Amino acid sequence: MGGIERYLRPEPTPPGPPSPLGRFVDALPGWLMLAGGLALVAMATLTPAWLELDRLDQQRAVMQQHAEAMTEQTRRYDAFLQAVLADDPVLIERLAYTQLRLEPVGRFSVATSRGQASSWVDLPPGDVDRWLRVEPVSGEAASPTPPVSSRLTRLAGGVARFGLLVAGVICIVGGLWWGPTPADPR
Repeated sequence: MGGIERYLRPEPTPPGPPSPLGRFVDALPGWLMLAGGLALVAMATLTPAWLELDRLDQQRAVMQQHAEAMTEQTRRYDAFLQAVLADDPVLIERLAYTQLRLEPVGRFSVATSRGQASSWVDLPPGDVDRWLRVEPVSGEAASPTPPVSSRLTRLAGGVARFGLLVAGVICIVGGLWWGPTPADPR
């Protein structure tokens, strides 16, 4: 029987404790699944809020421009009232000309004849409202930027958002279940 012993399988030796690298490699797929699932859930939940925040920031900027314009208009109305109460000759002459269609006698104006410094000299022709009205900034500064349009925002902002949430939860559950198998305790 000496020759047959050579062909018998030897008794398997129990495996030793796994090396740190082996444990890391065994756990890596589970950690990757968990990280991917968390990223999908975060993307599906945070992207719509981020887009709404961007929209509200643009709306706040437009409202701030309107508030600044209204503050400047209030300042102009206050200055106009003070000039009317102080009987500013340039303003009175301009009001008489624009509102009552009265021209100065002798065809020269108070502003050119007396040389007085007045803030009402450089007013555009027209009514008082045109003098005092302040329009908010228009053009590129006032126009809101279009919302961010990328694959991420389209995917996480539409109906596919729920699919991303489901895929993320599946990846999280798979990542938690995935891991190294325990050693055989024999």
